Amino acid sequence: MTQPPIQIQTTTLLELQYHDIIVSLHSVFITFPHLPLVPRESHYAGAHAATALDHALATIHTIHRRLSQHDIFHGSCEIYQYQWNAVLTLIGFMLAFPFCHRCPTAREYVDIALETFEFAGPHNETAARAACLTRHLRAKVDKLTKVLNIDHRRGDAGGGIQPSSSLNAEAGKKELLPELEKNTDPLWSWVDLIDPSVWPSHCDAVNEAFTGAPEMTSLQDLQFLP
Repeated sequence: MTQPPIQIQTTTLLELQYHDIIVSLHSVFITFPHLPLVPRESHYAGAHAATALDHALATIHTIHRRLSQHDIFHGSCEIYQYQWNAVLTLIGFMLAFPFCHRCPTAREYVDIALETFEFAGPHNETAARAACLTRHLRAKVDKLTKVLNIDHRRGDAGGGIQPSSSLNAEAGKKELLPELEKNTDPLWSWVDLIDPSVWPSHCDAVNEAFTGAPEMTSLQDLQFLP
């Protein structure tokens, strides 16, 4: 049975609010690398960080799917705020756990989020500002991960995502988001892969990643701790 638009809007916003609350509670465990020591594994902190990642992915997936299927969400600033929080979580996760096997998926979903922001058009100031910042942070991540000789991108620079004009065509495709990760592999299991000579440069660059972006005042509530 087809749901009325107002019911779809209400249930979707409740779902996004749930994911956003979980992200807010768990993202504080995404801590940036620091010197002089190579990061040590913390099982509980890693589990919280992975939970934040999973719900950030779910947020972006839900928004992309709803915008593909329903016009009622077009122009809604609230969903763009939820997605922006999710993007910050993905960016922070990739910087904190650059060798994690989940990073390519996170990188791909940053592209999906950017597509959604761009689809809103230049007249939506909230989405346009978020798109600008997302492009800036995405470029920072790509540059920093290259320092460690890794590349989270899949395929071309757009991650294989279709252009904004084809967003509605995604509605008939299979679900983008896999089931939430239940993998308990330690996120820091890759420490032996780190080149000690480049680790200091990476740490310094990560701590500067959120500076120098246009209109960066919108990041005041960022909760990733150095």
